[in-house]
Amino acid sequence: MWRKEDWSLLILYLIPCLIFFSAPRTCAVDYTSDCSGGNYSRSSGIGESLTLLFSSLSSLSSSSNFANTTATARANADTTVYGLFMCQGDLPRSDCYNCINSAILDINRSCSNSRSATIWYEFCELRYSDINFFGIPVTEGHFTTNPYEETSSTKPYQVVSTLVQLAPSNKPLMFASNVSNMYPLFAQAQCSSDLSVQNCSVCLTTILAAINGCCVQRKGWRYFTPTCWVRYEPTPFFGNYPNATSPYIVRSQCASYDILSGEVSSKQDSLRSLLSDLQSNAPATGFYKTSVGENSLWMFGLALCRGDLAADSRECSECLGTAGAAIVDECPNKTEGFMWYGQCFVKYSDQNFFGTLDNSNYTYCSRGLVSQEIDQTTSAKALSLIPLAINNSWLFAAGKVAINDTLSSYLLLQCTRDLTSQSCQSCLEIGISQVTDACNQIKGWQYLSGSCTVRYETFPFYNETAAARILELQPEEGRGSSNVNTIAIALPIVGAAVLGVLLCCAWCIWRRRGSKGLEPIDLETVQDRDLTFMDLDTIQVATNNFSNENKLGEGGFGPVYKGVLVDGKEIAVKRLSGKSSQGISEFKNEVKLIAQLQHKNLVRILGCCVEEEEKLLIYEYHPNRSLDAFLFDRKNHEPLNWKSRFLVISGIAKGLLYLHEDSLLKVIHRDLKASNVLLDKGMNPKISDFGMAKIYNLDESEVDNTHRIVGTFGYMAPEYAMNGIFSVKSDVFSYGVLLLEIISGKRNGRAYVEQHGQNLLMHAWELWSANKAFEFIDSLLANRYEADQVLKCIHIGLLCVQENIEERPTMSEVVLVLRSDHITLPQPTQPPNFIKKSSQLENPHSSPMIPSSLHSINEVTESDAIPR
Repeated sequence: MWRKEDWSLLILYLIPCLIFFSAPRTCAVDYTSDCSGGNYSRSSGIGESLTLLFSSLSSLSSSSNFANTTATARANADTTVYGLFMCQGDLPRSDCYNCINSAILDINRSCSNSRSATIWYEFCELRYSDINFFGIPVTEGHFTTNPYEETSSTKPYQVVSTLVQLAPSNKPLMFASNVSNMYPLFAQAQCSSDLSVQNCSVCLTTILAAINGCCVQRKGWRYFTPTCWVRYEPTPFFGNYPNATSPYIVRSQCASYDILSGEVSSKQDSLRSLLSDLQSNAPATGFYKTSVGENSLWMFGLALCRGDLAADSRECSECLGTAGAAIVDECPNKTEGFMWYGQCFVKYSDQNFFGTLDNSNYTYCSRGLVSQEIDQTTSAKALSLIPLAINNSWLFAAGKVAINDTLSSYLLLQCTRDLTSQSCQSCLEIGISQVTDACNQIKGWQYLSGSCTVRYETFPFYNETAAARILELQPEEGRGSSNVNTIAIALPIVGAAVLGVLLCCAWCIWRRRGSKGLEPIDLETVQDRDLTFMDLDTIQVATNNFSNENKLGEGGFGPVYKGVLVDGKEIAVKRLSGKSSQGISEFKNEVKLIAQLQHKNLVRILGCCVEEEEKLLIYEYHPNRSLDAFLFDRKNHEPLNWKSRFLVISGIAKGLLYLHEDSLLKVIHRDLKASNVLLDKGMNPKISDFGMAKIYNLDESEVDNTHRIVGTFGYMAPEYAMNGIFSVKSDVFSYGVLLLEIISGKRNGRAYVEQHGQNLLMHAWELWSANKAFEFIDSLLANRYEADQVLKCIHIGLLCVQENIEERPTMSEVVLVLRSDHITLPQPTQPPNFIKKSSQLENPHSSPMIPSSLHSINEVTESDAIPR
């Protein structure tokens, strides 16, 4: 749903990037050229002077990174030309020479007969004029930024400010660069050496002021004038990288949402404690995950060190300490963030993400080219390392391929150890595919995601000695081969112990379940997912033996109780009696499914209990209970303001997007409604009740059908209620109904039909069509809302409840529209009106809209599930 101009901007930005990554450092991208001052006559002699000038500058560039000189032909002062070149201060002389000679060729071609011209490359500049410009600062120039990445930190600007103060005194090159020790930044400030210290300072400070006024939060910017340059990048562009084992390959990502103002102090304390815990415990094995906090103030985090650091816990600890401090600086007061910092990785969130595949990623392509044969050999080697990585408990593999006598490819693959082997394999395959496409025939690349990394270099960037020790645990692949010298993998043998623990757990559960109890749960579907099997005695104590005082309510599944564990943690316990014939499949489905789904807008399951005749699910407790209580129970709850309602609308959309597209399992919820949306302390929505959910392996455009209709009337899509056909668009329909309920404060049910003579959807449609949409808004909002935002939400809701499946948007499109104010939406069509008579609502199972052969007892209901 991008606009045409968005794609144009992206293409304009990517073209120079692609050229830059595919070009050697000695002759990188021509950013721009400036031809001015009019043209000279062929007979004036200036052309001859320029020939002499370029020859002189070419010669000087082989021994210096800066030179300015003049040239005069025919002993005529009128033919004098002035010229200079400037290379990046650290550029090797040979690279400077190649860059300047390329610039001479290009400036002759692009600025033919110009009296004055300047051309800028990635690492050098060439300038000439028939007017003396030496020593005169020029502050107007060219500005480029990365428009698609932002940072919350002001550290880049602070580092560049320091460099601007240092550069004028660094003669003769007037060059200063810096890599921050605390926060890895690459920054440069440089003046042409013909300027005085004062004029250099004027040039640089003027540029700095321009950056401060527009682009402090951009991840990468460059301002270059004919007399000075200022540049910042989050990746290396100076020094001898990549010809050394630099640790400064950095990738960070922060959540787009802030910690609630009332929780900032507590969550910051939790985060500091978490990072300290990670730094203390991760070096022992190279990986550690934990959580700290209480109630709604939990923080979850993990730390990972590169596999070859197993022999050096001190280096691992130091890296994690620096990365932890850097992520706090990069993501101030953000609910989640992660940072790859060279040899280690740190990730935190206020939601449990353990075991969830995170494909948010960054690809870095190095400089220099290799042949297609070398590129293909390296890619094939990377793929061959995947089985080695996923079949050891460290989820790590490294290898070296000898290309020829002088060139080798070094590869490293690694996943965070909270992932299953299957998830790790998926992450690595995606990474290798993306990075090899983006960095075709490039000498060195790196893929960094929230769950794995893949890296290739033409130099040994990892500890080969440590890798050689680990190699002893596995047979060496290709020993004696001319193409493969070593394969380094890590394989600590802990599989037998893990298997023993799982078998023990399975035996205990089998012993405890009654003869009429639940069938054994397949532990493989929940292992390593932080799903705790709790004993019945603990739950009975927590709930005061399921007393009525602790009962929160009762739904189709069974009663729900509040409990308090011995450590003070509050829980919600969903209880299904072992004697009940209802809900067993739903119980098994929820245990297997929700343990593998982790998102801030999904309810979090803490554990389960299968003992004697009890089947219990234990969830995190939310004091605000469910959304329907706030929308429809006005006597016992304060009405939601518009800000809270929009937070709920956006959060539910993000949760559904995760289920449909971003989770490891692709899930259709099938029972989305107000009572199945819980609200935490900060009024953030949590989608709950996955007993009726279905896992699917279909494209989002495809559908499936069932003879078992489940869900709630009023929220069910017509194709599902009538024919049992369901898809992700069925959930989209339910979301549209829920969105309209949130806006109107009215339930789409029998009472609404009796009052208005039609269902909520048709009423919204008629008011929208008559340009009376504001009459649909909950009167309790009392005009305290953003009119454009409310109208957009009504528009989205009507698009979601269209009868034609193809005309409904996907959840990814819904999320995009909610975030943007500049997307034009199509006009909705009339929603279905398949609930026409209140008598049909009195007895939904007799509805003529549903064939009798599809009925099933107690599955399609008009009742509301009780909040937990």
